[in-house]
Amino acid sequence: MMFVAIYVHLHLDVPAEILPIESKPLILAIGYLVLVTLNFYLYRKQAL
Repeated sequence: MMFVAIYVHLHLDVPAEILPIESKPLILAIGYLVLVTLNFYLYRKQAL
């Protein structure tokens, strides 16, 4: 789902008004993906 958000934010024909926070920067989508990846990595590291 976050990959779709990144695609929509990068697409030039999508106006900022229809986006959730009405801004074009990808900070939330990329930040969320980084946190999920970090959480997954730490979980896997602890499980070993």
